[in-house]
Amino acid sequence: MATYCRVSGAGNNNASYVIRVVFSVAPIRAPFLKAWDNSSCNSTTGKVFTGTTGNGNEPVIIAKETTSGLPGSNWVTNVVKASGGANANKLKGDTNYVNFPNTNTTQYFNIALLLPSDFGADTYTFTLQAGGYFSSSPTITFAFNNQTYGGTEASPAYTTWGNYSAYYSSSGSSTSSIIPIYLGGSNTINEEMWIQTA
Repeated sequence: MATYCRVSGAGNNNASYVIRVVFSVAPIRAPFLKAWDNSSCNSTTGKVFTGTTGNGNEPVIIAKETTSGLPGSNWVTNVVKASGGANANKLKGDTNYVNFPNTNTTQYFNIALLLPSDFGADTYTFTLQAGGYFSSSPTITFAFNNQTYGGTEASPAYTTWGNYSAYYSSSGSSTSSIIPIYLGGSNTINEEMWIQTA
């Protein structure tokens, strides 16, 4: 049976210590966060990137770098799709991505799904990629602020993400069960984010 841990502050919450990316080598210039259809990071044809008529055919994966501070209240609905890189964006491969603010080896971001009412019920997958330009090949480690193990915005408790899946859900999910997102009459934002740990 799968086990899940809740990500503290993920989604449309004013939280900065949500997901942490650590580069073993300092970037030469500010690194980036991108999303793709596959682990080869070379396709963005899926519905999470093409959207629907209900959202003007825009990507539904919303991310904001939070290394520079809190994202602000209701930040998800304030993000506008930007061509190329921006501090907040609707992720779609090399077309729309997030730029981190500096060349530090540790960066933070928050992420959510903003789903139009006509998105449709199904299972959708995507791969997150953190990268940049380095003097030598780095090890890149994703970790999440583990609310299940007591992590909060004031006192983060990070768990390495590894190769497990993340689940964006409605409220009421648990360490053993994920509640699907229920689409309302307008754009719906996931209420929780959980990561499978076993």
